[in-house]
Amino acid sequence: MKKIFSILMVMAVAVSILALAGCGGSKEIPADSVYIGTWKAVRAELLGEEATLDEVLEGEWIITLKADGTLEQNSESETSTGVWSITGNGIRVKIDGAKSAMKFTYKDNALSTKVAATFYFEKQS
Repeated sequence: MKKIFSILMVMAVAVSILALAGCGGSKEIPADSVYIGTWKAVRAELLGEEATLDEVLEGEWIITLKADGTLEQNSESETSTGVWSITGNGIRVKIDGAKSAMKFTYKDNALSTKVAATFYFEKQS
């Protein structure tokens, strides 16, 4: 009985892993994707109040999303690279070396993300 239970547990774990791998959320990026291009933070909200970018950032925050799913980020005088993918209502950004990804929501031709403050980005090109 223990052997059957062990086999069932291993099978359940294997099926779960395969199911999660298939639900990665990353979709192929169409060549005409609205997300491809350079996005610049233009405003922020801190604790529900409008804040100037100077109050919450040291410098600019610019993200360039490339058609191959890679990105370049320039924020607070540092440049980093990473990858991005399309989600149901925006994009997911993973900066190289970061432990977790950031989610950006797309609404009214703008991207927004919440990291301590909520940042709003407009497409530059």
